[in-house]
Amino acid sequence: MFFTLTLGDSYFPFLAYSCFPITGALLANAHAIIIAHNHPSGDVDPSNADKTFTTMLVDAGKRLLDVKVIDHVIIGSKGGFFSFSESCLM
Repeated sequence: MFFTLTLGDSYFPFLAYSCFPITGALLANAHAIIIAHNHPSGDVDPSNADKTFTTMLVDAGKRLLDVKVIDHVIIGSKGGFFSFSESCLM
């Protein structure tokens, strides 16, 4: 099951809050989630905001709701990707 949380582009950035992915997980009665978003610039390196968001989401899932965050994937416009899990940043 997939949930689209937001749609936007580089001209209308969206500030993500950790409750949105968790809400989708609760609605689906999920025990684990994978978060993904794109970087239209093509640069798949995680920003400080990406790192902070991932840490907050993992902590909220563990401590509050028993929802495991399996991975956070950043997809670049040039075909590359970055996996927090593969990079041991989870």
